[in-house]
Amino acid sequence: MEFRQSPNALRILELALVTGVAFAGPVYYSFYYFLGGLAGRSDSSQHIYGVITELLGLSVLTYVLFRQGRQVSDIGLSFQPRDIPRSLGLAIVGYAAFYACYLFVYYGCYAITSIQLTTPELGDKVFGARFHWVILVLLLVNPFFEELIARAYVMTEVKFLTGSTTIAICASVGLQTLYHIYQGALLALAEAGLFLVFALYFSQWGRIMPVVLAHLLFDLLSWSHYLWTGAD
Repeated sequence: MEFRQSPNALRILELALVTGVAFAGPVYYSFYYFLGGLAGRSDSSQHIYGVITELLGLSVLTYVLFRQGRQVSDIGLSFQPRDIPRSLGLAIVGYAAFYACYLFVYYGCYAITSIQLTTPELGDKVFGARFHWVILVLLLVNPFFEELIARAYVMTEVKFLTGSTTIAICASVGLQTLYHIYQGALLALAEAGLFLVFALYFSQWGRIMPVVLAHLLFDLLSWSHYLWTGAD
């Protein structure tokens, strides 16, 4: 059957294309690092590579939406002044969910296995040895990259293809958790709670900008904490 005779098949192909270009590499390297490959500090060349990869993913998304006669605003990207206070509230609720999941996973694992899960030191490996302008560029691009593709686009397409909001939420949260596994099982599973809050918000309101801003806030706070406590 030709794709033009099966619109759903073409949407599936385009969903695979966008998510593959955007996240195949991050998922691979996340598991590679999780299994012991993460060593040494990142440098500016890795950050530049990250910026290029994320801009490429956003470019493919923009093209696919254009081919479908849509724009990024059709998957929830627009700005309103009230997005700022909404993003702050979303960040607070999201952090509460993260912390609750963190405690649940930590103490649940300990109760069942007597193993105390630990979190790796990620500052040097994620941000590098010192301030560099490209880190700031990456921090500004990354929330749009993740939330537009892993959240807004994936949820919109999966809901369209399956008719299920629950499946759409699970697909988004599962994908985002996969490429954060380099942070260790404890943090990745705890962050799934945060991602779930973001996904529920988008599912309810259909707007992604407050989620992008909340994500940006977390990234900037993490970087600021690293600069204050860990950079050379």
